[in-house]
Amino acid sequence: MESVQNSWFGVVLIGFLQHRLCWADLSDPRDFYQQYVSVCGFGYLCNKGLENSASFEDVPTKIGPCPPCACDDECFTRNDCCPDVLYEDKVWTQCWSTDIFTFPGLESNMYPLIKQCPTEAVKEDHLLCSESTDFSFPPIYRYRYVPVSSNRTRFSYKNIYCALCNGENARDLEKWEISTSKEVCSKTSYLRQISFPYDMLADYKAPKLCPAWHVPKWPTKVPRCESSERVRFTRCNVTGTWQKKAYSVDIERACLSGYGPVFRLYSNIFCFICNPPYTDALLLPLCRRDIRETSAGAQIEHLCKNYESSAVTYPYKNVFCYLCNLINLNGVFRKSFTVSEHHEFLYQGSVLYTYENVALSHTQDLYQQIIRHSRITDAEISDYDPDSLILNGRGFNLSSVLLTKILSTPTKICNKNLLPKSVQNIVSQDCSCDPSCFFRNKCSCCVDVALSYPLGCFDNSFVVTNGCYGNKTGNLPYFSTIKSLCEDFPQLDKVPVHSDGIDYQNLFCFLCNSNYDIVNNTLMMFSKYVMRGFMFRCRDVIPISYSVSVANLFKHAHDSNCIITFDGKTPQSRACATQYFSTCDGFPTSNPDLSEICHLTSYDNFPSYAYYKNEFCYLCSREQFIENPKENCSGNNASLELEEACRDLPLSYSPNVHPYKNSFCKMCDSKCLPDCDFGFENRDLDECFGKVTAIGIIDPPSLRGIFGMSTRESDDSKPIQNHQVNETLFFDEANNIYRPISCYSGRYLNNGSCVLPSKKNKAGEYAIFAESTGKVSGDLGNGWNILNALKKIFIKELSVFERREFYTLRVLKMFANISCVDDLPNDVWTGFRISTKIVVSPGDVIFTDISRLENKLFQIVDIIQSKSRIIFQNFYIENMTTNEINIFKYMKSNIDFSMVSKNHCEYSLENTRLSIHSPVTVLANILKCKHIQFGPEEYIMDSSGIATVLSPAVKLLPGEYVTLASNSISFCIDVYLASYNPGTFGNLSKKDEILRWVTLSTTLLSLICLFMTFIVYCTISSLQTLPGKNLMVLVLNLFLAQFFFIMGNNMTENNLVCVVLGILQHFLWLSMLCSFTVYSFHTFKVFHTLNSRPTFTAQLFRKYLAITYLIPTIVVAITITVSFIYFGNSGYGKEVCFLSNLNFRIGVFLVPIILSVIVNLSLLLWTMGKIVSTKQIKSSNHERSNFTIFLKLFALSGGLWGLQIVDGFFNISVFSYLISILNCLQGVFIFVSFVLNKRTIQLIVSFKKQEGLGEESTTNNYTGDERQQNTDSTRTTRI
Repeated sequence: MESVQNSWFGVVLIGFLQHRLCWADLSDPRDFYQQYVSVCGFGYLCNKGLENSASFEDVPTKIGPCPPCACDDECFTRNDCCPDVLYEDKVWTQCWSTDIFTFPGLESNMYPLIKQCPTEAVKEDHLLCSESTDFSFPPIYRYRYVPVSSNRTRFSYKNIYCALCNGENARDLEKWEISTSKEVCSKTSYLRQISFPYDMLADYKAPKLCPAWHVPKWPTKVPRCESSERVRFTRCNVTGTWQKKAYSVDIERACLSGYGPVFRLYSNIFCFICNPPYTDALLLPLCRRDIRETSAGAQIEHLCKNYESSAVTYPYKNVFCYLCNLINLNGVFRKSFTVSEHHEFLYQGSVLYTYENVALSHTQDLYQQIIRHSRITDAEISDYDPDSLILNGRGFNLSSVLLTKILSTPTKICNKNLLPKSVQNIVSQDCSCDPSCFFRNKCSCCVDVALSYPLGCFDNSFVVTNGCYGNKTGNLPYFSTIKSLCEDFPQLDKVPVHSDGIDYQNLFCFLCNSNYDIVNNTLMMFSKYVMRGFMFRCRDVIPISYSVSVANLFKHAHDSNCIITFDGKTPQSRACATQYFSTCDGFPTSNPDLSEICHLTSYDNFPSYAYYKNEFCYLCSREQFIENPKENCSGNNASLELEEACRDLPLSYSPNVHPYKNSFCKMCDSKCLPDCDFGFENRDLDECFGKVTAIGIIDPPSLRGIFGMSTRESDDSKPIQNHQVNETLFFDEANNIYRPISCYSGRYLNNGSCVLPSKKNKAGEYAIFAESTGKVSGDLGNGWNILNALKKIFIKELSVFERREFYTLRVLKMFANISCVDDLPNDVWTGFRISTKIVVSPGDVIFTDISRLENKLFQIVDIIQSKSRIIFQNFYIENMTTNEINIFKYMKSNIDFSMVSKNHCEYSLENTRLSIHSPVTVLANILKCKHIQFGPEEYIMDSSGIATVLSPAVKLLPGEYVTLASNSISFCIDVYLASYNPGTFGNLSKKDEILRWVTLSTTLLSLICLFMTFIVYCTISSLQTLPGKNLMVLVLNLFLAQFFFIMGNNMTENNLVCVVLGILQHFLWLSMLCSFTVYSFHTFKVFHTLNSRPTFTAQLFRKYLAITYLIPTIVVAITITVSFIYFGNSGYGKEVCFLSNLNFRIGVFLVPIILSVIVNLSLLLWTMGKIVSTKQIKSSNHERSNFTIFLKLFALSGGLWGLQIVDGFFNISVFSYLISILNCLQGVFIFVSFVLNKRTIQLIVSFKKQEGLGEESTTNNYTGDERQQNTDSTRTTRI
């Protein structure tokens, strides 16, 4: 077949499938290429003669906005050939469906195919090639005429007849294969269909129940037509703006073709050309003034004025006018900005434009903008007055304002020269003078800085600097102009910038607050900055291709009424303050300046104060009247400066200094020192730092949570049978109501399970978070081998999925708590914990059966989780478990690994390209589990997004619940059942809630009594005998144990803090038990050695002290060591800030309690027998009284812990309340027994008298007391 030159590769409109394209050249090649060049510029055609660029050799090439094209033979495979190369082969293609059998609603498989013979071919070839195979014909035709691809020309044809009539050799052709889907048909039909040969499949009697289509033998060699979900414009004049004078049948054919590559949201560049933007503005034939300085610029300007106009290049006449508005820097033409990440994509019916890492490529445009807006000269700039405060054009005396402030409360000032000299040495300077404090902790900023620094809220989102601060007017050129551009024209180049921890409203605000200079008409900036990323959300595409500046982008977005948002997370910004605090109430006698300052200062400069916007608003709402104020200092502690300030300075507005004249009079009062209360509140962290993670609501503790054990059935399916009424209704026993059963959004209940509809939909990325724990043994080497073994498992299980589903492994991150470098010991089991993040991503937006896709991924996760033993090279992993982990816990574990210990190991594989699949679906149980709903009044949500269900007690991290339209939440029924199970210590039913609050209140009372007991024994030396010291150690241990017991229940959100509290609780509870045992043993020893009368020295107390603390230290150390070896963690924390492993809780806590109770009971019984059998003891009422006290202490303290353990095995009952109250009130019983007794009260009274009588009286009283003790002939004082 005769070869024909100068033709190109095109495609026909899909809607006109029966339309026969003529075998002919372009109808108007000159117009076709001229329109193409007027849009793209030079360098986008292989044949330079078609560009007519010979006379313009200096004009740069390939700098237009069009996609690059290639001229090599492989361009057909890549689908990026230049138009003239495609035309050279004189072949037209068309996006053609290769579906054989399909279901309604499924997306067609489209490929660019040649479907016609040349005009000179014989009629029979025309008929065989163009015979229709659409869905109006039986499938026999679609099976019979299989598409083929040529290994010689790289073209693909509708069938072999089309290939032969176009000069192909049969030996060069490859027949396409058939792909069959088994997801939407029965397994029997699928197996039958794939086993049939072509002839049988071609039989119209054979059942066709499974979708089938033709696919290339080598898919990467044949481009695929773009999906309608990826592009919006696949034909011409969709916008209705293509003018008649610009119409070209050749461009329309090219648009309708399968020619690529895709350009923005257009199927190719020709669809872009024939869909110009709507505008009635004139196209600009203007160039920059400095463009003529080079020969290239002069040639570009000539082309701008004389080349053909194009409506697509708005706002410029053609691409050359666009080029001559670029900046020529050393012969290189550039835009005024650079952007490393820019994306344009369709999302929920809108068009999204994202820009990240935007920066100026040069400052020339910025300098020209300053020159154009220059209105005054440097000589006209007024001098900077540090004592002047300007707020919204209103002037105030800063010294006077600061004086008003320091009269009310102690105030930290940066510039003390603003204050009277008499108070400069009194006022603190312990504050931050750096404006970056507003973006870190505004509570740390000095007050004079906070008053003067210009702040504002940018787009109701984050805080920015919106003015010029300080004295920078002296030597900086055009400062007044830049200041005006910053403050008076905030919308100009409205892109906030970030530098050195500070956000600025725009570049001009950054300039006037940093160092810059203008040298030789060039703006020099000496500080680094980054522009914040931004996003446009538009109803349709906007003309961004020919934007030469950031201002152009925003103009197009504003003209198209796009929604503009800015990235406030990278770098992290400070959220705007909440504007709900009261301002001045407007008392007639109030200071007018205070009222103005209250209203004019920003919400972001100061923290709120007593429900007011700031402290100035609080002060201006107070009437300045104090009857007979204290105007003099009292006491000897006042300094001369304080006395002078108190006497000379005026009256304060603040009621917090009442009844004093001002704050200095209050501070110099001896009753006030050292800490004076000026009414400062404990400010919320959000007020100082912005939005931070809060600890959460008060969670009352329960002794059952530490001393109890779960009685939940091991069969997880059993509870649901007791709660579920039917398939759609669930009985909430904790709240005694019925709740509907629902599923995750987009899923529905089917036969008791939540499933997705079996239909094709857009699929994006999936993320999997997992945690693996286990033990390793053998010649392991180091932690890297474990990561490598698990990495191979993950990659192996995902590899089949990637091949079959066109997915790729985009992210694989693994963190381990063991070292990658240090070798682990041989023949010793070593515990490990590894957290893993996996993200799988399609190469592009694909349409598939989401239900099938997710089921496959869940199957892979199940396979990975089922791996319990792995043999890898010369070592093996034993007893490994892998479970799903929440994304919050994944991030926390990684932080813990890297912060707690340097001996951690990590592996990271990540493709850094920005995925367009948003949002990423986290593959978790919440997708497939059945949900139960709770109303907004049934839960509390903190600022970090953690939801706390009130009954039953459930804390849900983000991702573990779904927020519904009515502000209700839903979460997995399994989570409910795990939290509510009668008899478990985790349940917060009404009974448990009451028990917890009773526990909290009685424990607080016990803490008060223990504190007072300890103070009494520390104060009165005669009580500090050996038994008294033993009692002091016991009281201290019990106080700390109960204190951290309360704290630990509210610190579970911070894993590190929770672990530390768990270790402290374990240590202190054991120390308390050891104290009881030491006390019991000492009493036993006293009565056992009654006849020998031994002496008790300080060395014996030190031995007792060593036993009290050494044994718990050893137990805790063994617990941590064993837990790290076998489980790879400390063994503390998680749900309760205590021992996290049930076996550990039994072995190293409950068993020691039981042993302690047994030992104490044995010693008590022996001592009681000794009392009964010893007459000497019987005759001593004093000793029997002391022993009765000990018996009370043991019965109410030591002996009751065993009963507390027994209670933990049963449901909450009256016994639970009784035993919890008795144990929590131990401090009260100790106080009553050892402080509120006759002897101790007498000692307290005697001690008070001794303070009045002096040292001599003290000695006499002590001697008399000693004599009395010897007269009693008792050994109790040595107990």
